[in-house]
Amino acid sequence: MEEQFRLGQEKKGAELKALQSQINPHFLYNTLDMVNWMAQKDEVDNIQRVIHALSDYYKLVLNKGKDFVTVGDEVRLCSIYMDIQQNRYKDRIRLEISVEDDALSCMLPKITLQPLVENAIVHGIMETEERRGTIRITGRIEQDRLRITVEDDGAGISEREERHSGYQGSGYGVENISKRLSLFFGGEAREITFISAAGKGTSVIIDVPVMRVL
Repeated sequence: MEEQFRLGQEKKGAELKALQSQINPHFLYNTLDMVNWMAQKDEVDNIQRVIHALSDYYKLVLNKGKDFVTVGDEVRLCSIYMDIQQNRYKDRIRLEISVEDDALSCMLPKITLQPLVENAIVHGIMETEERRGTIRITGRIEQDRLRITVEDDGAGISEREERHSGYQGSGYGVENISKRLSLFFGGEAREITFISAAGKGTSVIIDVPVMRVL
């Protein structure tokens, strides 16, 4: 039984790493593509800022090989990611963070929130005519459950499109996150919830049990 448990844990860890590996290359490719574009325009100061931010990002992502991080680290990762993206979007997108203190020490699989922020930009705000907007990350604990919402004021998705939208379809996005939450929390992780209206924006809600490092 001990051997079966060990093998089961190893399999779960391998599945988590495989799912996380789908996210990292995508983000790195896009960032290096942006750095290349800046180099062609001789934007030396911007290149330095992006490289420093990218270094900070991967320090958090690597996390000494651990698969799980605190919500506080996840939020910081999103802030660093947005610092990098501001060089592309020229401050047209704001990131607002309002996570209660007792929620910051809860654990999540690493790189859970950043893909949701990325989707909010690409499939939400960049789909509006103005191509500018605000993303809000809120988090709190309710009845021993962690509830985190990533909300944008972008184009939104109609009820008809919801099941086939870019939010759902990204291989590095919602489906990936949902699988990793299920691996980490088992049956206690609720399905990721969407609240959206065309022309008004989208909220993506994560609802999982509270788990902390002992």
